[in-house]
Amino acid sequence: MKRVVPVLAATLSALLVASVPAQATGSGSLTSYGTKASYAPQQNAHGYQRAPRGYRPVFTETVSRHGSRAATSSKDGDLVLALWDRAAAEDQLTPVGRQFGPDVRTLLAAMATVGYGNLSGRGEQELRDTAARLQQRLPDLFRRIADNAEPIDVVNSGEARAVASGTVFAGALASDDPALAPLIRPARSDRDLLYFHKSAGGAAYRDYVDHDQRLATT
Repeated sequence: MKRVVPVLAATLSALLVASVPAQATGSGSLTSYGTKASYAPQQNAHGYQRAPRGYRPVFTETVSRHGSRAATSSKDGDLVLALWDRAAAEDQLTPVGRQFGPDVRTLLAAMATVGYGNLSGRGEQELRDTAARLQQRLPDLFRRIADNAEPIDVVNSGEARAVASGTVFAGALASDDPALAPLIRPARSDRDLLYFHKSAGGAAYRDYVDHDQRLATT
């Protein structure tokens, strides 16, 4: 039996996607073209590509952002409301615009309740669903992991929302298959790996971004 790559780790840099860059996402008739759209799977799990004939999966890795969360602060909402209040004071609101201010205040109140920067209930469910799809896609791999007591490694950036995302994801793996629970190692933070562009070890990368002539020309 040929091998694809060795062993399993479920590695979470910040786990699943509250932001989906440069594409439309959504379900049903609701579509968002923003850079912070909530994640929605784009394909039926049964349609995922399988290992070629004669091969079997021996490793899987999940690298993604945190789940959907509240904004990191009320700054954007406060700026919008300042403009809305000025328009209201000058009687310049359209009928639709009159409802916009209360809607923004409702949204800010909801995010304050969740806690700015914290995972929302939707964000937590996104992560649980991602873990479930991973196990559904690779049942034989997870069975061998349990049988061979292979470790599951969880890595995060140290940001609170990333730590929470990793905890929810790993908890879902253990809940869906209790045999995996003792194999999930304590989560560890590695900012040099996941924030390499800001870390001391990323100086060469920053120099490339700032000074590479071919990049500048492109």
